[in-house]
Amino acid sequence: MGREREKVNVQFLKLSMDHQARASIDCLQLYLTNLPSSIPLAEPTTSQYSFDAFATLPDEIEDFSEAGAVSCQFEICLGQHNNGPISF
Repeated sequence: MGREREKVNVQFLKLSMDHQARASIDCLQLYLTNLPSSIPLAEPTTSQYSFDAFATLPDEIEDFSEAGAVSCQFEICLGQHNNGPISF
């Protein structure tokens, strides 16, 4: 009964929204239905990245803000990812 109610609610929402919002909801629904049931994690000892000494420097925080300093350190640890996604 709960699943049927969810379907009715989704159908009602789709009828009452504009085309752009409906397309976004349809896309989100597609993404959510295709999520894997579990995410495999690599063993920490086999990772090619080391976060043991991860830290931001006070100068970087002053120059780039906290988010910029973290981003800078990630780029140093992970390298630039303009050639594809980063694998962990």
